[in-house]
Amino acid sequence: MKSTLYIASLLISIGTSLHAMKENQIIPTALPDYKEYTAVWSSLCIDYKKYVASQLETYKTTDTVDMPKLDAMKKIMTNHTANDIVKGIDDVHDDHKNTFLHIAVEKRDGATVKWLCRRTKLINVLHYVNRDRKTPLDLCVDQLLPEIDNTNNIKAQSQSMLADILYGIRFIPNGPFYKPFRNRCQKTLINLHLQYKKNTKNNFLCPTTISQLQSLIRYPDTQSCITEYYQEATDTATGNTFTHVLVEQERADELFDWIKQKRLSLVANKTGLTPLDIALAQFRIFTQNFMLIDEDKSSFENRRCCLFILLNHLKIKDQQSETAHFDYCCDKHNNAVVQ
Repeated sequence: MKSTLYIASLLISIGTSLHAMKENQIIPTALPDYKEYTAVWSSLCIDYKKYVASQLETYKTTDTVDMPKLDAMKKIMTNHTANDIVKGIDDVHDDHKNTFLHIAVEKRDGATVKWLCRRTKLINVLHYVNRDRKTPLDLCVDQLLPEIDNTNNIKAQSQSMLADILYGIRFIPNGPFYKPFRNRCQKTLINLHLQYKKNTKNNFLCPTTISQLQSLIRYPDTQSCITEYYQEATDTATGNTFTHVLVEQERADELFDWIKQKRLSLVANKTGLTPLDIALAQFRIFTQNFMLIDEDKSSFENRRCCLFILLNHLKIKDQQSETAHFDYCCDKHNNAVVQ
């Protein structure tokens, strides 16, 4: 009887111990695969991008947009620690490929333009082109062309936006990937300069202002190209270069400075005329009608200088000083100093 009770007690003790061991056993839990985390985060990023896209469409029909709120929603909706890599504001566009910055420029919404251009993490929005192949800079420059009406001084708003856009472009990294875009920006400003140079009746943007704007985006790797861009710049309608315009407007002093800056171009325009052709034709109006010389002495002297500045420059370049028997036009425009 005692042995039976002992065996029963032993079995109960063993059973209790086994139950306790089972209760205390750590059962391994299967962790989700890393791809599952990525999928969750990606779905939240997609939600945020859809939210931003809806706000873009709303902005097109309203006066302004709350950009700080849009940016803050990125953290709220995705809660990602490195939320700079969450695409949204700088990656959303409408069916015409217009981004927030395109739309802001078209609306002349200076506050939004400034906000976008002062965020270095959003610099990619600066070089996006829409379906018309226009960047935000192109749209802004179009608003500043001389032929655009300036009622209520709206061009002042566009000029302010242009300065903000150029400020943002300064922070685009150096390197071969962005170099074509930076070069394009320089060409765009140079062409704007040409439009104002040929339009003497509209001086909203003076050369000094344009030069100041250009200085905002000058990079070491684009400086060597500036001279070439000025030489290549032509008016779409006439094919005239800066040199054509300077000669036509009898700007002898500027023409002389243009040569010193190595920006001279002697290519023909769309009518087949080079700047030298125009200079000769304009000067011969006086030589063939000598009675006009005393009537308009200033015009005669400027035309004479333009012609002989070009001729002496060519003489020096072609090393024909021994056979080309003409002197420089005046002491002020002594081409001997322009090599």
